[in-house]
Amino acid sequence: MNYQEYMEKTYAAWLGKWIGIRLGAPVEGWTAEEIRRIYGSVKGYLVDYGTFAADDDANGPMFFVRALEKHCSEEIQAEEMGENVLNWLCDGHGFFWWGGEGIATEHTAYNNLKKGIAAPQSGSAALNGTALAEQIGGQIFSDCWGYVACGNPQRAKNLAAKMSSVTHDKDGIQGGIFVAVSIALAYQMNDARTIVEQALTFLDPQSSYVKLCRSVIEQIRAAPDDPQRVLSWIFHKHGYDRYPGVCHILPNTAIMIWALFYGNNDFDRTMTMLCEAGWDTDCTLGNVGSILGAMLGLAGIDEKWSRPMEDVALFSSCMGSKNIDTISRTARVFAELGWQLQKKKVPSSLRQDPHQIDFILPRATGGFRIRSNRYFEANLIQSEGKLKVAVNNIYPQVQGEIFLKTYYQPNEVYDSRYEPSFSPTVYPGETIWMELINPDQLSGCVALYALAVDGRLFIQEKTAFIQEQRLEWTIPPSDAIIAEIGLRIWAFERQMRKFFWIQKAGIYPQACYQIDFTRTAMEDWGVDFGNQQRHEVAQCVTHHGTAYTDRQGLHLQGMITFGDADGQLTELTVCFEKEPTAVLTVAFDVGGFMDYKGIRIVENQVEFVKKKKGLTKNLIFTCESAVNGKIALKIDRKHGLIKVVSKEGSQAFFEETIIRGQGGVALMTEGSGSCIIHGCKLETSGFQ
Repeated sequence: MNYQEYMEKTYAAWLGKWIGIRLGAPVEGWTAEEIRRIYGSVKGYLVDYGTFAADDDANGPMFFVRALEKHCSEEIQAEEMGENVLNWLCDGHGFFWWGGEGIATEHTAYNNLKKGIAAPQSGSAALNGTALAEQIGGQIFSDCWGYVACGNPQRAKNLAAKMSSVTHDKDGIQGGIFVAVSIALAYQMNDARTIVEQALTFLDPQSSYVKLCRSVIEQIRAAPDDPQRVLSWIFHKHGYDRYPGVCHILPNTAIMIWALFYGNNDFDRTMTMLCEAGWDTDCTLGNVGSILGAMLGLAGIDEKWSRPMEDVALFSSCMGSKNIDTISRTARVFAELGWQLQKKKVPSSLRQDPHQIDFILPRATGGFRIRSNRYFEANLIQSEGKLKVAVNNIYPQVQGEIFLKTYYQPNEVYDSRYEPSFSPTVYPGETIWMELINPDQLSGCVALYALAVDGRLFIQEKTAFIQEQRLEWTIPPSDAIIAEIGLRIWAFERQMRKFFWIQKAGIYPQACYQIDFTRTAMEDWGVDFGNQQRHEVAQCVTHHGTAYTDRQGLHLQGMITFGDADGQLTELTVCFEKEPTAVLTVAFDVGGFMDYKGIRIVENQVEFVKKKKGLTKNLIFTCESAVNGKIALKIDRKHGLIKVVSKEGSQAFFEETIIRGQGGVALMTEGSGSCIIHGCKLETSGFQ
């Protein structure tokens, strides 16, 4: 299997996961009887979600696998994976279900990690109890280890067992291994029954998990043409009432085995059968979708499932700009890590550039959408490694837009079940570009544009639409929150039955923008699973504590993150007021809660701080009076120097290896005193 084949298999598996989540989400927790009574038979998506909100089943694989970004080796330990969990999750909200310590498995394990109880003890049955350790989360987040195993089931087992042990134990770990190994085998096999049988040989044969699977298979073999009979047996013998906890792993595993055996290797049949069976539908369908996607490839997945998603993937980590992405781009994150695990180099022609949008994967539209109407009728189609804009019918002087969402407000996503929060992926001061090919010689003008949340439009001067061209334009510096970027088109005459290509697009991440917290809105994200109302500072993610804005500015008791995690900060100025007992940290190179550098202001002292596992600090300078009012950081990445300028004019240089880093920014407060941040100005550059 070469890299192209592996990448496309991984994409199909990850797409299958998203399809399963979206199909199962509307009836999560329903019984089969309730689904039949309300919907009858399932033929396709039950709810038109539009832009689908973040979901725990996708959050887990996407961010748990990022532990390999720092230690890309099969020798990575469970303790490192646990630290990665602390790094990417917000404290007590978002990402997954926070049902309470002793009730929600992941919540309990997270609290253990916070207390310094390292994995695998953090998820152990000895500490948390067997019932909690064997809930379903052990397997619903484990798809990623099958993706990166690149067809090697033993590698999938090793990685999944470690990660599952961070939060789970016993059958919870067995389930994680089963899912990961099944996906790894699916890269090489083409029969679901064979995959299941082979995957079970990698598990503990004495475990309740294996015994359950074997008993289900025996029932299926006794009734090969009667799936309803076996399903009724599962409901009777292995219903939720037979197992402790909120959502035990074993009942849901039983119906996964049932669907994989009776589905006849058909994606539609297997997925709709499993959806109709009920219980934890988004979880079971997500795992089975991964297995079938890896086995069948894109050819086995009808476009009716993938088209409504528009290649958009939203998440709810503590880094807001990482929460807006695409299914195709994130699939390549898994593929690149999997290839690196084998000590192989990704071919340069297929290596992903974080600042470029390409369309090399089938069905990958890069998240672009089109505003069609009766006077501008067009469609987007991925074809020949490019994005085809199929023009059915457009009228003269009518404006058309092909756009990419770079920020989401609450009313633009379906709900906030897993509490997503976003930071823009494009900022004022950055340069956007597109390469266009116009083989049918559409007659008209084109221009790049950026649209802000508050309705402000920034647009390039119109230029004639020629046969081949590269458009490039810089968004003016401002305090705007950029909600979308795109291409505007005006036709000179009526055009029908034509097309043009967007070959590539991208951003030069050299932002220059301001955040005026005295004018920054609070966003209403509705209620979470616990019926708690949640508000968030626009373009920021609250990691812990409280944050709100008013005419004075940002009132912060805790930590917020913002900025482009794929940029690289070069200068940051923060204006603030704080009481002497308050401690303010202005952090940069933020790659999560466990990974940042920053300046910590404690009364009249300014310290340089660096957090990886613990927190290290060095005194930079001491002022005669408490530092207050304004502080500026100038970062010379070429020479590894930081210059700090305070209101009093104090300054110091500190040498630190900061040639590379993350682009995120965070503000943190500690202590009993209050702190108000009025605003900040940021300048970034792309990685060199």
